[in-house]
Amino acid sequence: MMRRLALLLRALSAAAQFGGEVTIGAGHGGRVEYVYRPQHGRASPFGGVVPGVLLGSCSAALLWWNEGRTQREEELLRDARRSVVSVDDEEEEAVVRPSSRVLLHLTGKPSSRGVADPLFPAVRRPALRLRRVAEAYQWKEQEHTHEERVSPTHVRRETSYSYSTTWSAQRMDSHRFSSPGYHTPSPRVEPHTHVSDASDATFACGLHLPPPLLAQLDGWSPVPLGELRLAAGGGEGAYVAPTPRGEALHLPLAAAAVADGMLRGGGGLREERRLDPPAAVEAHLREERGALAVPRLDVAPPPAVGDSRVRFEEVLIPADGVSVLAACAPDGTLLPWQSERRRWGASSAGPQLYMIRPGRRSAHDLLHEASRTASLKKWAYRGGGAALMWLGSYLTLSWLPSLASYLPFVGGAASGLVGSALGLLTLGSSLSLSLAIIALSWLRFRPLHGMLICAAATLLIDASDATFACGLHLPPPLLAQLDGWSPVPLGELRLAAGGGEGAYVAPTPRGEALHLPLAAAAVADGMLRGGGGLREERRLDPPAAVEAHLREERGALAVPRLD
Repeated sequence: MMRRLALLLRALSAAAQFGGEVTIGAGHGGRVEYVYRPQHGRASPFGGVVPGVLLGSCSAALLWWNEGRTQREEELLRDARRSVVSVDDEEEEAVVRPSSRVLLHLTGKPSSRGVADPLFPAVRRPALRLRRVAEAYQWKEQEHTHEERVSPTHVRRETSYSYSTTWSAQRMDSHRFSSPGYHTPSPRVEPHTHVSDASDATFACGLHLPPPLLAQLDGWSPVPLGELRLAAGGGEGAYVAPTPRGEALHLPLAAAAVADGMLRGGGGLREERRLDPPAAVEAHLREERGALAVPRLDVAPPPAVGDSRVRFEEVLIPADGVSVLAACAPDGTLLPWQSERRRWGASSAGPQLYMIRPGRRSAHDLLHEASRTASLKKWAYRGGGAALMWLGSYLTLSWLPSLASYLPFVGGAASGLVGSALGLLTLGSSLSLSLAIIALSWLRFRPLHGMLICAAATLLIDASDATFACGLHLPPPLLAQLDGWSPVPLGELRLAAGGGEGAYVAPTPRGEALHLPLAAAAVADGMLRGGGGLREERRLDPPAAVEAHLREERGALAVPRLD
């Protein structure tokens, strides 16, 4: 016991010196580790500066690239609206001239001989797409971790594992499990997903729908297996039973046998490259061996580890046909359509338009869907770029809360306050930087729009006296709500001759005021009328030369100041 304690203390001291981890009591059921992790950390407070700058650079590049991509997609959709040609495949006079420059809008019901599964040729469906989902019943490992601090410098980490069985379409490598007692043998069919698309789908007008176009159809439905028959040597012990997602072909591992070169040493059911026998020999062998009818069970028996099951899904030909947007190659194959127009600096491999949707839909509807998808992508990239900019800005300035934590007595509270303020500050600055980058990219990719926006902003700034720094105008009705009045010092006030006889400046309880005695009033220059008041009147302005002469003759009287 003392020896183990001494070894533990020595290991902990080594971990404290070199910053490593110590594993104690590792076993098949779990392990215990003592990890060197100082409570307050010894990392440099400036460790986030370089990652922050890199994230900010990536954000700027993403925002710039996104604006260029968006401009090219919008240009593509504008050209598509001008050049689209609609063709109804069910019309008798439907004639299509192959051309990669014309965007075709095709509606109709394609025809096909169907599609068969390459591993199970007996499964053949009159559909456009066929998907095989092979699952295996296998062990699954789950890791559970619990950490507890045992000292200011070390953390006790306890890791345990639990095991369960499940059906999965992905292979779980049991050789990497912590416990070797939970081993999954190789199933007869490796778990995976395989999709087969019809290669002969055509419209009545002769245009061919290639598999890359059909791959956009996604309305999967389960395939009823019916009277499934498998070749002898490949389906021993197999049966068909229902599952939550449709009927499935079950292949128990215990019934595996080597037959017809399809099962090898308990391995998996797989396709092999081999020479095909002559047709007569193949027919004789098929007649001798026969095809085994797979039995059907209402309830599947409990599975064993290593069993496999295969279910199929299909995309049928829509009853009301499909709608397509594409170009047409000289051989009649539908290809992606690309705009002929190229702007200076744009990539030659620009965006393409290649769509197929179930049902009969107009060209306007399909183009509107493409525009909506492009808009969602545009704003998703903008939001992602702004988020990266925020994270980069915060990491770049993350040394501020770290330095605030070293303040005596109030380090923890100061660090939290500085961190909160830093988050708000970097949020505003990142949004401003993102908008600035987008504005600069508009000058590059949308020069006309960018110059118009700059000109409009300049006119708004010049036309308003009261504006915010961002250019927002404050109208007089809004300014009328301000109420913080303060007295105005009159200083050396001067009044024009004929308008300020007897006037003087004197202090009042509310500040300096201009006093105008009534006894000194005089009618001069048409400003005082019949002992009335000093007021402005509507009159014809004299010529500029006469006005200047009168001002020079009369002068401006300095108003005296009285205490």
